[in-house]
Amino acid sequence: MLSHTNVAWEEIVGRVGAIPGLSARLQTAPHFVGTIQSFVNGFLAAPWLNARGHAVASVNDSVFEAMAKRDLGGWQYATARNYLERRRYGIGNLSFVHSGGRLVVDTDAFGLQPQSKSGAQLVALKESLAAKGCFRYNDMFEAADAYLTTHPSVVSAIRHRFPLVFVDECQDTSSEQLALLEKIFGMNGEVGVQWIGDANQAIYGYHTSPNMSRLPLIQLGSSRRFGTEIAAIASPLMVEKPQQLVGGGEPGRVVVIKYDEKSVHSVVARFRELAASESPAPGSEICVLGSRWFPGSSQKFPQSLACYSPSLTRAPSTLGSSWDFLYDAQASWRRGDRFREVHRLLMSSIWQYGQAAHLNPPADVSSSTLLVAAHADAEELRPSLNILLVQLLSGDLQTSDSRRHIAVTLDSACELLGFKGSPDIVSTAWEPKVGSAFLDPTGVVDVVVKTVHAAKGETHFATLLVDCLDGTGKKYDLSHVWPLLSGAAKLSALPPKGRTAVKLAFVAATRPMRLLAFACHADRLTISDTDLVKSGWEIVDVRAPI
Repeated sequence: MLSHTNVAWEEIVGRVGAIPGLSARLQTAPHFVGTIQSFVNGFLAAPWLNARGHAVASVNDSVFEAMAKRDLGGWQYATARNYLERRRYGIGNLSFVHSGGRLVVDTDAFGLQPQSKSGAQLVALKESLAAKGCFRYNDMFEAADAYLTTHPSVVSAIRHRFPLVFVDECQDTSSEQLALLEKIFGMNGEVGVQWIGDANQAIYGYHTSPNMSRLPLIQLGSSRRFGTEIAAIASPLMVEKPQQLVGGGEPGRVVVIKYDEKSVHSVVARFRELAASESPAPGSEICVLGSRWFPGSSQKFPQSLACYSPSLTRAPSTLGSSWDFLYDAQASWRRGDRFREVHRLLMSSIWQYGQAAHLNPPADVSSSTLLVAAHADAEELRPSLNILLVQLLSGDLQTSDSRRHIAVTLDSACELLGFKGSPDIVSTAWEPKVGSAFLDPTGVVDVVVKTVHAAKGETHFATLLVDCLDGTGKKYDLSHVWPLLSGAAKLSALPPKGRTAVKLAFVAATRPMRLLAFACHADRLTISDTDLVKSGWEIVDVRAPI
């Protein structure tokens, strides 16, 4: 069983786990349940690379980009660095491509010949990172392709072991993934391959799907996750393959939460009350979703999830903030955020700890931002410091005893970064005040906040989609949605950014089982209250009464 995301395969495992005697069998050899990436890494790419002396330590685009940027600053890459800066190329896309059974560095993507001085330096940089075991996701697909080319008998071995294959979320497969899967399993019926997906949920910037023209196609038009109320809202938002969804789940509620600038911070609290009124079972997922985490340079408000929760943009100076920043760094790392964001949060945690311990910071370092630069400059200390950062990312924040161990690591990190003085003993008392969750003091229901992308494949008890500014910085996501729900606009008339926004709304709208809510500024709601009620919506207004 293969899927595009960890969320999807974890849900598969959870569903299978409910079948007595089946879960343990399917999760052990000869079976496999996991992501396409983990399958390719484990069965093809890593063995091939290991056999060539490259022990794989990291497969992550963000980690690769961070390490490539760091190493690019070396004198030996000066020509390539100047070339990239002049042309404003990013180093994060430096990749291998398969050619004739071996991996070569794709300098063509940067307009360079490999024998040119800049091209040769990029080749040296990429090979240096590979020697350290640092690879991009796509490198592994190229390595797998090289393995299949040099050892074609591997295809027969894999097909023999896996005569039945289930590919979930196939709308999210990239062209590289799709080509490799077809090369491994074929499309001629030798291996039974079932592809399942929804083109309306293709939100990753590309849309590919298997060539189904010569295969039987079963179109599923019903969902057991939610009932008719939520199905009626989701159906008009099906951009790629329009159809009328049939809700086969329990009856649900659909709610519009209206707010203004003064009441925007009341939206999530009101949604939590609505969710609690539905008596969710313990452990039920109650989620707030949006298209973006943080605001940009626009003066419009609100722009992002952070605008609905001040805690997401906090910058406190108390000791507690050191633990908060570390908590956020761990959460950011688990989400797969860009490494520089994880690194920034770690440096903020170390900075705040140094302040609370009354240590003197290094010369010319007066903020956590400058501490990031100090880390980049400390080349001779970087290996030891990186080990400490990994320890911080894997540390347990849940108990006071475990936080005492983390405090020792923070002390060591401060010392390596040049903080001076004898640290005061600091309290390890801490309650999480995290930016990614709204903790309910009554214990009735906690609300988790995440992007729509991060929630893909999940099942929620209740979901709130908050209106965010789209990629143009000019229009809001729901401004593309309301005309479709009211019948005032057609899908065919949507601009590209509008199609993206509607797809995100569709993904959000199809997560909950019982409660779906959209939060929109009252001035941007283009459907009258009367028409909303006729369409089955409840209206909750959190604005102060006039």
